Amino acid sequence: MPCEEGKPVGYIVLTIGFSFEFHGHDSFIDEFYVDAAYRRRGYGRQAVAFVEQKAREMGVNAIHLEVDRGNDPALERYLRSGYEDHGRCLMTKLLNQEQMKLSIVQ
Repeated sequence: MPCEEGKPVGYIVLTIGFSFEFHGHDSFIDEFYVDAAYRRRGYGRQAVAFVEQKAREMGVNAIHLEVDRGNDPALERYLRSGYEDHGRCLMTKLLNQEQMKLSIVQ
């Protein structure tokens, strides 16, 4: 993540998986945050461009991300950057709920 005066302005996490649909490795931007004081300065674009380049270098065929419903500015930004809305709904089923609760409390 870019820094300003040696201080990180946020973080981004890219996870790697495998998909038959995308013919090999795919990835997911699992976490992405830019501190409010540093938003609208291009740091988010830089971070996404960085993970896209690293993913290409690793042979990843696709990057997925999640945008909260109602976050229209982010949705429009990603659409302009080449991301596509496939009209799908991301769904989750927690398999280790007790373990998840313990890790959040600690």
